[in-house]
Amino acid sequence: MITGIGVDTVAVTRFTAQLCRAPRLLPRLFTPAEQGLKPASLAARFAAKETLIKALGGSTVAGLSLGWHDIEILGGSGKPPSFKQTPQLQRVFAALRVEAAHLSLSHDGDVAIAFVVLENLTAQNAAPVGAEGIRPAVERLGWPEEARATAERPAWVADPARAEPAKLPERTEGGG
Repeated sequence: MITGIGVDTVAVTRFTAQLCRAPRLLPRLFTPAEQGLKPASLAARFAAKETLIKALGGSTVAGLSLGWHDIEILGGSGKPPSFKQTPQLQRVFAALRVEAAHLSLSHDGDVAIAFVVLENLTAQNAAPVGAEGIRPAVERLGWPEEARATAERPAWVADPARAEPAKLPERTEGGG
């Protein structure tokens, strides 16, 4: 079961300029292992740290605070990116029952991006939605009847040709 999703982008040039203006930021934001990386990689790792915090719902979770050094990004040289299991990060993941953290990083031109998906792989009552639609999954989850009533598939799911085009709101005078 997905327990958190986060995404963040960083402008590499702006981020690099900020690091140059405030040299104390580099050791504050990054672990010694991360500090020697190129600016684009640092920007992507900063985006990853921000993204993880978004996916967790904040930097203080279940009374536990995460600092910048509690979140270290591993990977590079042909290895996929991942979060180092620091003691504090392990405590936060345990408190939220996060069993897997998927991380994707990229940078192109002046933009670095990070995407995180957090999972609880053994969530009780987890039921994937398959080809049979959402209703059987809803029934397996034991949702109340009022939730089940809204779980029917819209007709256009079975026949996309029946989908109605999206209706955009009309513009009012003044561009609002």
